[in-house]
Amino acid sequence: NFMLKGLQHWTPLADPYDEVLFPREVDECVKPGLPNKNSYCFVKGAEQTIDSILKNLHPGNTELREASLRYMDLCQDITSGFTALGLSRVVPSWLQFLVKKRVDRLMTFASMTVRDVQYAMLNLGYTKEDLLQKGCPKAPDGPEPDPTIRRLKAVLTHPIGDYAVQPRDATMA
Repeated sequence: NFMLKGLQHWTPLADPYDEVLFPREVDECVKPGLPNKNSYCFVKGAEQTIDSILKNLHPGNTELREASLRYMDLCQDITSGFTALGLSRVVPSWLQFLVKKRVDRLMTFASMTVRDVQYAMLNLGYTKEDLLQKGCPKAPDGPEPDPTIRRLKAVLTHPIGDYAVQPRDATMA
């Protein structure tokens, strides 16, 4: 607002602002008796996005919802860390203490892979503080045995981006 004097306004995106579609022929990857949808929508708000995804994946699974919300909270923490990293490049050295903790957290998360973090949070119930204090356990080799969690991990990996590496190699930050 300082530079633009309040003249710039953002146009909000309509919901859903993004959607992940899986081919129909792999739709049997979801547990029998569950919705078995091949479309998952991203909407405004982390909680609303998780509810939208789980509605088409495993409605009523409160444990999976809580784990997913913890994962989204971690993603917000990482975003905040990147803001702090940018600020660390422009603030004078005597003010670095203001952003140091956020940058240090970001660098710790950057040392973890997407696959390992998803395993820790969605399979083992880790929180972001557990990851910082205990470290991140390595995910077992091979595909995720639980079809619901496998699909959820695939959907949640989508917004991370495509850096031409697999989640087992991609840094969480």
